[in-house]
Amino acid sequence: MFSTSSSLNTHVRIHTGERPHECSICGKRFTASSNLYYHRMTHNKEKPHKCNHCERSFPTPGDLRAHSYSHTGNWPLKCPVCARGFCKPGAFYHHLEAHSVGTSIDSAFAVEGAPKYTCKLCLEHFSSMGDLHTHERSHSLINSTKNLLPWNLWFK
Repeated sequence: MFSTSSSLNTHVRIHTGERPHECSICGKRFTASSNLYYHRMTHNKEKPHKCNHCERSFPTPGDLRAHSYSHTGNWPLKCPVCARGFCKPGAFYHHLEAHSVGTSIDSAFAVEGAPKYTCKLCLEHFSSMGDLHTHERSHSLINSTKNLLPWNLWFK
C-alpha cells in the first residue's frame, strides 16, 4: 500500500484531479512534485539519461524507458492489425481507431499481454485479478483514512 500519508495524498490526487505543482515555464500542472521535477527537465537542453544501444539521450528516465522499447521490440501494447508497438495506452487507442478496430477500450485490451481487469470504481486497468484486488483495497483504505487527509480533497 502506501508507506506514508504523503504518498497516499499524492495518489488520491489522481482521483480528485488536484494538481498543485505548476511549471513556472509553461504552466502545466502535476499531482506530485517529482513529476514536476522530471517535466522541468524537458525544458532544459540537458539530457542526462543515455541509451545503451544508440547515441540518443533523454531528459527523463521515463523517456529513456519508452525509447528502449524501440530496440528490444518488447512493447507493452501491440496492435493486433499491424503489430506496431506502443508504450502509452492513449497512443495505442488512437492508433486502433485509425484501423477502426472495435469501439471499446475492452476490445483494445483484448491484445495478448495487455491488461484485462478493470476497477469498477475508477476504471483503471490491470493485467491480473490479484493486482485488481490489491488496487480495490486501496479504495477502501482511502475511505477508512479520510480523517488523515486534508478536508478539501473530499469536497471537490
